[in-house]
Amino acid sequence: MTEISRTIFKVSQELFALHGFSGVSIRDIASRAEIAKSTVLHHFPNKQKLYEAVVEQSLDEFAKITREFTAGKGLDVHMKELLRWMLAEPIHAKLLNRVFMDNPRSASLAARKYWKPMLQRLREIDRASKAGSPKKEETILFCINAIFQIAFSIELQLQLLDADKKIEVLLARYSPVIDAALR
Repeated sequence: MTEISRTIFKVSQELFALHGFSGVSIRDIASRAEIAKSTVLHHFPNKQKLYEAVVEQSLDEFAKITREFTAGKGLDVHMKELLRWMLAEPIHAKLLNRVFMDNPRSASLAARKYWKPMLQRLREIDRASKAGSPKKEETILFCINAIFQIAFSIELQLQLLDADKKIEVLLARYSPVIDAALR
């Protein structure tokens, strides 16, 4: 990807996360990126293709982090790794939440392609660990959804917890909550 393609992609990611597919135009993207509309269309054939690429990249990043989970670590460790990643990259939580709000049918596709395999992987890790009895799927999903919502509302979290824009502060505050949920 060229530098200009990366800029278009990043700007599109931010705008789609904030306003959804319908709330963003190629003109908006070009304006924010400070380039001509024709430049956007030179790199991406249309808004739909750009949107699909942006969403796919967020889903792939999310799937990638969970594929790296290993049975050698406990479920709590992996949930904290997921929290750390989501806090460092909150745009993915914001974008995916927006996608599911704008198009509920996309949730079923994402569930089959990403969420279900991730949930199965986490359940396998949980069963392989020696840390107590296996957790219910609902408990694991609760933790994942909580992590998504924390990342989705990171600005609010930082303000409410007076965390001074420090991810480590949020990690320290939420780690015991994850531990408690997984007991």
